[in-house]
Amino acid sequence: MTKSIQTEKEHRTILTVREVAEYLRMSEAKVYRLAKERCLPGVRIGKSWRFRKDLLDDWLSKRTESSMDERERAGIAFKRATADMSSRD
Repeated sequence: MTKSIQTEKEHRTILTVREVAEYLRMSEAKVYRLAKERCLPGVRIGKSWRFRKDLLDDWLSKRTESSMDERERAGIAFKRATADMSSRD
């Protein structure tokens, strides 16, 4: 199997709630809650939820990037605050 076909199949991988919970290492209840709140990219088919693995990977990547940005901003704010406190002494 060529690499492009294999990559294409990976992108079309469909996961169940249980598989998503295992993949993201969270409870099934949390997966259901995040899906219902439209926080996780998934689709409801009847009473079941299905998730495309490539979209979950994108979602996780974006969450990781935004989380890192928030930490950087918090670090800069902390440095400024401590610098202001030092300059007052």
